[in-house]
Amino acid sequence: NLIARYRDDVSLFGRLYSYDVDGIELNNVSIEGNSYVAALLCTSEQTERHVRNIYADGLTINAHYNYSGGLFGNIPSSKDSEYTDIHVTNSTITNTNDYVGGIFAVGMASNSSITNSTINGRSYVGGFTAASSIMSSGKNNVVDNVTVNGTGERVGGFYGQTNASITIYNNTVSNSIINGGPSSTYVGGFAGYLGWDSSYSGRVINSTITNGGNYTGGFAGTVYSMAAQY
Repeated sequence: NLIARYRDDVSLFGRLYSYDVDGIELNNVSIEGNSYVAALLCTSEQTERHVRNIYADGLTINAHYNYSGGLFGNIPSSKDSEYTDIHVTNSTITNTNDYVGGIFAVGMASNSSITNSTINGRSYVGGFTAASSIMSSGKNNVVDNVTVNGTGERVGGFYGQTNASITIYNNTVSNSIINGGPSSTYVGGFAGYLGWDSSYSGRVINSTITNGGNYTGGFAGTVYSMAAQY
């Protein structure tokens, strides 16, 4: 267990630059901190990065300010980077503020999954990732049997919000529950808010979306893009 209750950048690796990570397994790990809190990596520079074959079971992440994810905090996109085959199960990720996601606070991967887990936050809350960087891409990802609870705005089963110029294909949210708060806005089965100038392909299967506020959708709370595909 790692507890730094009033500190930022709390994880196994605080910050990395160019790196190649292959084959890490985490079991029953508990992390607590302020902001940028995650089990594996808090943040990184916009450099060449390769991460693959990461498996996490039984994570407990507790953060008290912005940017927390099951494995990664704020990970900027880069055309020379690859995150693939990353899997989280039986985990609980909680942030009393914003930007909280099942795998990433901000970031994207391919061929990855989160299952049997719960994500709790205020605004920008997503089952897979809270938000994505500009010009990021990802495909063949799964969110299954995940509960996402957000009390503020931009809450989704996969994304809280996407930014501009995103390309994601063949991503699935299934058997999941997405809950907004009494006055939440932008709540959706796949995403709370889908950004502009982007292409999406995804599905929401056998899932429940509830919200007490405005802009609620089975796929997205709001779509600000003419290139979306459902």
